Amino acid sequence: MRNAALGHIFELFLRIPATAAHYLDMDTKLVDLMLRDLQAKTERLVRDFAKFCESLPGHIDDHDLERYHLGMVKDEGELAALEEHLLWCGVCVDRAEATQRYVDAVRAAACE
Repeated sequence: MRNAALGHIFELFLRIPATAAHYLDMDTKLVDLMLRDLQAKTERLVRDFAKFCESLPGHIDDHDLERYHLGMVKDEGELAALEEHLLWCGVCVDRAEATQRYVDAVRAAACE
């Protein structure tokens, strides 16, 4: 009887590493899933924050950014205000760079 009990304990002992590895693998998969979910939430938050910042008063609208990049802003006061705003507003600088890429792409397509 004692040998049977020891045999049973030994069998359980042999199963523990496999079981532990299985649970560790599950933990790794769970952490990976949680990290992907957190990254997706972070990206959504960044997009939502950028949209929110664009809607705040005092930012340059897209039409004026296009006019600025195309050199169509002739009024010195308006031009000075746009350039001053672009010196301190990172959101508008990013949007101005995106507008510049858009206008350049349209120009390149028109030349083809």
